[in-house]
Amino acid sequence: MVTLPVTIVCANCEHEHRIPERPLDRDRGGTVCPACGERGYAVRHAGLQWHP
Repeated sequence: MVTLPVTIVCANCEHEHRIPERPLDRDRGGTVCPACGERGYAVRHAGLQWHP
């Protein structure tokens, strides 16, 4: 199995971090951005290349 490094990027403030760095939102469930507290994010995989 090959694993790729994954970076989480906040959709609100674009702070880059990893999943273990995201604190839990105990009131609403899930995790939040450690920088701004928002919930939305994008996942970026290092080394992933698209090809035809």
